[in-house]
Amino acid sequence: MNIQVSAKAFVSEAAQKASANEIHKRLMGGKIAGINIVERKQLHDEIARLSQKVLEMRVDNRNLLHAVNEKDLIIRAHEKTIRSLTDTSDGTVERRPAVEIIMAALEDFPRITYAEIMGVSRSVAVVEARHTCIYAVKMARPDLSLPQIGRIFGGRDHTSIIHAVRKMEKLHECKA
Repeated sequence: MNIQVSAKAFVSEAAQKASANEIHKRLMGGKIAGINIVERKQLHDEIARLSQKVLEMRVDNRNLLHAVNEKDLIIRAHEKTIRSLTDTSDGTVERRPAVEIIMAALEDFPRITYAEIMGVSRSVAVVEARHTCIYAVKMARPDLSLPQIGRIFGGRDHTSIIHAVRKMEKLHECKA
């Protein structure tokens, strides 16, 4: 087994530094050390920027997931309310689903959607349609309490339901 070892004897400190610089250049791929430090700094900055962006995207993702879960809970609550309102466990009279009543009442308002009725819009056209639907549900389903009707209509307070019913009753009295 042949092992070759070479050792340079340095005559001066300057020669030793020159040799070290030459070795450093070879190890760094022929680049000058100053340029490499700048590139290294740029890479470090880019990695830090991308890491921050990843963290921000994770936070955005969590926020979106939270919003979706929140909406899912609201939808499930509406489904539960509707199911409880259409349950005919007593067997006496089959109750018409509130959604069906609302959709029938909305036929008189072709430009108003179900979502607008459940929403928060206070435009005159939407409020008029909403009050008509509330009144229709109250008349068709006397078994429902005012808070139950409020929950059907997007979580409205029972006093809003009272106002809508009284307003529609007054309107019907004036027409008669």
